Amino acid sequence: MQPFVELQVGGGLRGVTKLKWREWPTRSWLSWVIAALFVGTAGLVCYLLAPSADELPEWARIVRLVGLGVLVLLIAVRLLLEATVSKTLPGEAPPGDRKFADPWWSTIHTTTGVVLGLWLIPFLVVALLTMLWEVLEISVPGFGDEEINGNRMFDILLAWTGWLVAGLIIALGTDLALRLI
Repeated sequence: MQPFVELQVGGGLRGVTKLKWREWPTRSWLSWVIAALFVGTAGLVCYLLAPSADELPEWARIVRLVGLGVLVLLIAVRLLLEATVSKTLPGEAPPGDRKFADPWWSTIHTTTGVVLGLWLIPFLVVALLTMLWEVLEISVPGFGDEEINGNRMFDILLAWTGWLVAGLIIALGTDLALRLI
């Protein structure tokens, strides 16, 4: 009998590490609920940690709202494409999951880092959130569970780079500091 859940560890950067569930093989309502809870909790934490809009000049408030809008739009378009024209066959990994950089999802990870930088979220929180998201991808079917290990590491580095660049721009253009903790 197959175990309830099995950790499959792929070796090296091209290996795939994931949890394989006996009763939960593909993206389902539970996958969506877990992802929504993660995003909602992360959003609340970031909102509570971000400097108040009153502390920012008008241009910085506009830039961070535009950045958030771009991120939401990118995610919505990608999920719509995955549900329609880019839909993979059952048991088949999405083509971008076997590359170090997926044109869509790596861009979304970078944009997430940019948004976190625009909102001046401390790096420790950014590091934790990006790594925990990759753990979610390993654990929850349908949200990157077929990605190679190198893709996961590259996504984290892209988010951190996006955070650093955008955070420095906002910090240098305002009187606020880019915090590590």
